[in-house]
Amino acid sequence: MDKQQEQSRPDLPSQGGQIQVKAGDEVLKGQYATMAEASSGSEEFKLDFFNLMPPVPQMVARIIVSPSHFKRLLKAMESSLEQYEQQFGVIQLQVTSDMKVNFDLGNKSAKEK
Repeated sequence: MDKQQEQSRPDLPSQGGQIQVKAGDEVLKGQYATMAEASSGSEEFKLDFFNLMPPVPQMVARIIVSPSHFKRLLKAMESSLEQYEQQFGVIQLQVTSDMKVNFDLGNKSAKEK
């Protein structure tokens, strides 16, 4: 968060330009996801994360964000991916015809996915 945004949020505790947040052990442990779906309404984007590993596939997280935050998140993820691929090489996607993919992979329309 830049200084201008920080100044407009006096309700958030900060130290040296960084926002201080609390996170419990369960949150810090994280969740592993083997699939994700993105959907949207007029006011929000939903990101659902699933772990499809046996014995019982399950949804492990749902994150709901505003459209503007979703766009910032997307730009941050694109930047991270670019840095990753520069360091480790291009990630090759292996998508089969029976795989449900809800992210745009290029030339397919949303209905084909």
